Amino acid sequence: MFKLRESRGTPNWYSSNFQNAMTICAQIPSLAFGVINIFIAMNMFGLASSFPFKYTNAVIIGQNFCGTAVTALSILTKAASDDVQMRVNLFFGLSSIAVITCFILLNFLKKFNFYRKYGIFKPSSKSVEDGERSVWMSIREAFSKSKMQFLNIFLLFFVTLALFPNICMYVRDGKPGEKYNFVISEKYYMDVATFLNFNLFAFLGSLMANWVRFPGPKTIWIPVVARFWFMFYFPAANYYPMDFARAYPVMFHSTWLFVINICVFALSSGYLSSLIMMYAPRSHEDPKIQRMAGMIASFFLLFGIVAGLIFSWQIRLFMTGYA
Repeated sequence: MFKLRESRGTPNWYSSNFQNAMTICAQIPSLAFGVINIFIAMNMFGLASSFPFKYTNAVIIGQNFCGTAVTALSILTKAASDDVQMRVNLFFGLSSIAVITCFILLNFLKKFNFYRKYGIFKPSSKSVEDGERSVWMSIREAFSKSKMQFLNIFLLFFVTLALFPNICMYVRDGKPGEKYNFVISEKYYMDVATFLNFNLFAFLGSLMANWVRFPGPKTIWIPVVARFWFMFYFPAANYYPMDFARAYPVMFHSTWLFVINICVFALSSGYLSSLIMMYAPRSHEDPKIQRMAGMIASFFLLFGIVAGLIFSWQIRLFMTGYA
C-alpha cells in the first residue's frame, strides 16, 4: 500500500496527489448541481414570463427570500452553539426539512385549478396561424425587442456578484488589529451587517416592484449603470481580505456608511432585477416568444453572476496584489 506520509511526517507525492484528486472529486457533484440549477432557473423564468407581472416577480421574491432565510438560519445556528460541527449538523438538518417541505407543497400546488389551467403550455392563435417556429427563429425574435433588457440584467448581476459576497464580506469596522467599535457584536458583524442586511433589503426591493414600477423599460439602464458606483466604493472602504495588506489607502472609513451602502446596493439589486425580468418578456405579444425571452433573460442573469464572481478575484488582485 502507498504511504501518505514519510517517516518524518511530511506528506509525500502520493499524499499530495491523493488530496488533489479527492478535492476535485468533491467538486464534481457541486458543479453538476450548479448546472442543473441553471436549467431549472431558466425554465422557471420561462414558465412565469407569460403570466402577469406579479407571477414573474414572485420567482425573484422567492429567490431573495431564500437568501434571507438561509442567513437567518446561519445566525441562529451560530447562536445555538460555538461548536462548528454542531452548527453544520443543525444547519444541514433544518435545511433538509425545508427542502422536503417544499417538495411536499409542490405536489399540493399541482392540484390547484390555476396550475391545471396555466401549467401546460397551450399555443396562442397567433402561433397556430404562423405555424411552428424553429428555436433559432424564436431566439432571434426575442433578441429583436428585448436585447437591451438582456444587457441590463447581465450588468446588474455582474456588479452585484462582483462585490457580494467576495468583496463586501471583507469590509471591516477598522484595520486588522484595531479595537472593534461598532453597535453590532463582533461575533455577528459579518452575518448581520453584510449578509442579513443584503439579503433582507434585496427581498424588500423585489417586493417593492409589485407596486412601484419606475423607471420604465427604456430608461431602466440609467440606474443599472449608476450602480457601478459601488464598484468603486466597496473596495475603497475598509476592505481587508484575509488580512492581506492593501495596495491602496482606505478612502471611506465609516462603518455606518458601509451599512447604508449595503442597504442601497441590495435594495436596488432586488428592485431593478424584478423590473427587468418583468420587462423583458413584455416586449412581445406571443406567449411562446415571451417564454423564450424569459429564459434568455434568465441565462444572462446567470451569466452575469458567473462573470461577476470571476471579476471579484480581479478586484482583490488589484487591491492587494493577491488573487
